[in-house]
Amino acid sequence: MNKNEASWLVVRTVGFLALIQALRFSTSIPYLLYILFSGAEKEDFMSRLILNSAWPSVIGFFVSLACAYYLLKNGKKVHALLVYEPKPH
Repeated sequence: MNKNEASWLVVRTVGFLALIQALRFSTSIPYLLYILFSGAEKEDFMSRLILNSAWPSVIGFFVSLACAYYLLKNGKKVHALLVYEPKPH
């Protein structure tokens, strides 16, 4: 295995790990939607607290999903960074 193949393996592995992380974050989305559409956030303090703590998971879901999509679909820029070797003077 040469450096080119190894770097593609690293890019795809990190993309797969980002996809797993997005799936972990996705578990909070149905609960967030339930709280938003049921009107429960207006009723009690605990629902508002959970609603406020669920937003970072939703943002993390979309960021992780975007990273996974890029790395698994294309990832050429990251691959180029891994393969790059500066020329000696």
